[in-house]
Formats: sequence, structure tokens, C-alpha cells
Amino acid sequence: MMAKFRLVPALALLAAGCSLLGGGDYQGSRAEEQQTETWEAGEVGRVVVQNVNGEVQVKTGLTATARITRYCTGRDRADAEANLDRVVVSVTVVAGVLTLQVQVPERDPRLFGADIEITVPPTTAVDLQTVSGGIVVTGINAAMQVETTTGNITTHGVRGNIAAASGNGALDIDMAELAAPHAVTLSSGRGDVRLTIPASSSAMFTLTAAGGEVAVTGFDGVFYTVNTPQNKVGVIGTGAGLITATSANGNVTLRAK
Repeated sequence: MMAKFRLVPALALLAAGCSLLGGGDYQGSRAEEQQTETWEAGEVGRVVVQNVNGEVQVKTGLTATARITRYCTGRDRADAEANLDRVVVSVTVVAGVLTLQVQVPERDPRLFGADIEITVPPTTAVDLQTVSGGIVVTGINAAMQVETTTGNITTHGVRGNIAAASGNGALDIDMAELAAPHAVTLSSGRGDVRLTIPASSSAMFTLTAAGGEVAVTGFDGVFYTVNTPQNKVGVIGTGAGLITATSANGNVTLRAK
């Protein structure tokens, strides 16, 4: 029976055991197969990825391309290859929205998954989800929503509204620009949260680290209404943008570059 994608809490993921993580004798060998899909410029304006096991990477280019590497482990090479087709990837483009959805078997000792690498024009909005795996986004200048249950989230040189959450992983968010009225919302259940923005940025911020400490570094003209080791609320410049960052068990850092 195939399991449709669903984002589950970290504890539920651990309880699933072999469903997602595989185990024992079935980790002896790995089979994988790669496919590449390409679309003309202008065909894709938004990307939606729903993954289960595997990394998701998005970077910018002139056209839209998706490279998908399906994988399966087994007791030996023959066993892994025989079960590889049980990883099912659906790829569709409807009304400018590119959707990639991965389905894997439930309750199986093998590890099934797919690593996804996507190249899109920088103005493409992205909505990325995976249960077990990291997410990396580079150069996107549009709205971005990213979520993983277990894994790190990293961005390089992005712009626009950002909502990023990891149940069990660190967030390292680098922005090329934070301009009005952009909003950045970051959260981690178990990991550090770091947001790096230009020193000239202007924003209101609320930063909370329930199990760690909060730091704001490198900015001129910071005004605080709350300034404690675990909670800082204030304004940089005129407060044009909006920043909210929280970690339940880690540090939160807002820094200038």
C-alpha cells in the first residue's frame, strides 16, 4: 500500500521506525535511478514539492528543470533493484504550478526515498515539504514556504516573504535583501535558528529561544522593547519588514552582513 505524503511530528516519525528509516539487513545495498524533466521559460511560476525521505534543493536558472533521484535499499543489489519502482514520483504542471509528489511504501524494512534538485527562474515562488531530509534554497526572489520534520533548512541570497520550519533541525537563513513589506517567520523545535540580513535592513523583530539564548549583532540603531537572554523584541531602523524567529530548544541569532 502506498503512503500519500503527510508531514508528521518528529516523535511520530521516530515511532514509525522502519516505515521511513529502514533498518537492519535491508541497508546492505542501494539502488537508484535518475530522471530529468525540463520546461520552457514562462511555463512554471510556482513549485510545490511534497517529499517523504530525501533532500530537496532549489536553485535559479533560465529555465525550469527537475532532477529526481529515486532510491531504495535492500538486503543485496537484486533486492534493492527489484523494489526501486515502489518509489512513485508524480510530476505535473497545471496553470503554471509545477507539483512533484513522492509516495513510498509503508511498514517496510527497506529505506525508500527521492532526492530532488530543481532549477527555476528567480521569480518562481516555492513551497517545499519533506519529512526526513534537508532543504536548501539559493537565489529565489519570491515567496518561499519550506518545512521539514527532521532536517536542516538553509538559504543563500534569497528575497521575499519566507516561512520556514523544522521540527528537528537547524535553520540558517541568508537573505540578500529584507524590504518592506516582507515578513520572515522561522521556527525550530530542536535546533538553532540563524537569520543573516544586510546591515542596512529595516525591520521589527520578535525573537524567542525557550531553551537557549537570543543574540542580535552587527546593526546600528537597534531599539528594544524587550531585551532578555531568551526574548528580544525591538526595531531595526524604521521597522519596515517583520521578523519572527523561535526555537524551542536552541539559540536564535539575528545578525548583519
